[in-house]
Amino acid sequence: KVREPIEVGGKLGGLLYIDLSKDGAPFEDGVQRLAMEIRAISGTSMSVTPEPATASGAPHPQRRRAPETAAAEPLPTTRKVASLSVEEVCIVLANLGLGKYEAGFRALPVSGAVLATVDDADLREAGMDAGMHRKALLHHIKEFQAGGVPLEMLVSVKGLVAERVKGSKDIGLIISLMGAHTPSAGVQENGCVSLRGLTDDKDGKDPNKMAVAAKGGIEAVLTAMGAHESIAGVQENGCGAVRNLARNAENAAAIAAQGGIAAVLRAMGAHASSAEVQENGCFALSNLSNNAENAAA
Repeated sequence: KVREPIEVGGKLGGLLYIDLSKDGAPFEDGVQRLAMEIRAISGTSMSVTPEPATASGAPHPQRRRAPETAAAEPLPTTRKVASLSVEEVCIVLANLGLGKYEAGFRALPVSGAVLATVDDADLREAGMDAGMHRKALLHHIKEFQAGGVPLEMLVSVKGLVAERVKGSKDIGLIISLMGAHTPSAGVQENGCVSLRGLTDDKDGKDPNKMAVAAKGGIEAVLTAMGAHESIAGVQENGCGAVRNLARNAENAAAIAAQGGIAAVLRAMGAHASSAEVQENGCFALSNLSNNAENAAA
């Protein structure tokens, strides 16, 4: 606390201050007075040498010292390979041009901690059959262990595509991107979600149902379901898309001809504990059975 007889003063943010604006003495005298008060309170010895007055004899205006700030720590640019999740390992694979092996890495699964210890035989087990690909990945792993995984390697291009597909109303774009990114569960799930939403009309003559079929949407949905049988989200929304598309008689026949009935049954068998897969699968089979040939199948 600032002692009397000083009337205006106190502590703000750990700094002792005195308002000198009401002092009649020159500015330098005020600084000396403040210094004496600080010495009296802290019991320390200090000297203050006031700045000389200006040429006109007027005191210099009070100068404020810029607050001292700690130097900002540099932002990290890498991650330790052992810290990566399975999803991040798959993103790295894709960015290295090895995305076709993603399914095998997910199935084991291969996290960063596992990736850091793999050898050639382990990569074979993960489904990486090309020797040059195994050699290239082992080389990259060695680099990652020495210098870390660059953060740009963890940006999912497929994730960006998946977000672009999600909620899109451009049927041609959705089907095209699904075809270009079959190994990506995220792209396939979001594609099925979008096609399901665009065909969610109980009218069998809904133009979207016919447009989706005409542009290859039935094949895209069934391909997604076949490529990601273990992913409940793909199966749920794939069955949901089949459910909606099958309200159209021509679509129902086309779905059956392309193996859609078997795909729905596989989804229901693989995800017996998922109420959403079971519900959409049952409705899909119900709509497909409205076709006499499908009902017999």
